[in-house]
Amino acid sequence: MVSSDSVVRAVAWRMCAATVAAFMALAAYVQKNDPDAALWMAAYVCPSLLSLMVAIFPSSTGHHAWRSLAGFHSSVCLLGAALIGIHMYMAGHPIALLQEEEGRELGGLLLVVLWLALCQSSHESNFASWYPKPYAISHSMKVSDELCFLN
Repeated sequence: MVSSDSVVRAVAWRMCAATVAAFMALAAYVQKNDPDAALWMAAYVCPSLLSLMVAIFPSSTGHHAWRSLAGFHSSVCLLGAALIGIHMYMAGHPIALLQEEEGRELGGLLLVVLWLALCQSSHESNFASWYPKPYAISHSMKVSDELCFLN
């Protein structure tokens, strides 16, 4: 018999994944005016679609194709974040990341990597220990979006 707590957790997880999918789709949409829009749209559309798959089919994170695509995308995002970080360091940009476009790009890539890592671990049996983290990540995405909007 399935407990009501596990049903609530499953629904909450799906809602978090749907929220992040919508956030990533919105992040991809606002890149349309960027000079290198195709690069950044791909960086956000891929996790948006992966998150949508998690929202609709939570067990998809256990499939080899999903895990391979998420792992590859995370690796590319980590490489991009490292390159942006090195560029910012070499250029002597201030530590206030949200004040610089490169800092916001770096933050976006790190959020993508963090979310995909969380999704990849969601099918494991010890996911209960990660349970509060999806809410923290989805809320941090909302807060960072609002901070960027204010700046």
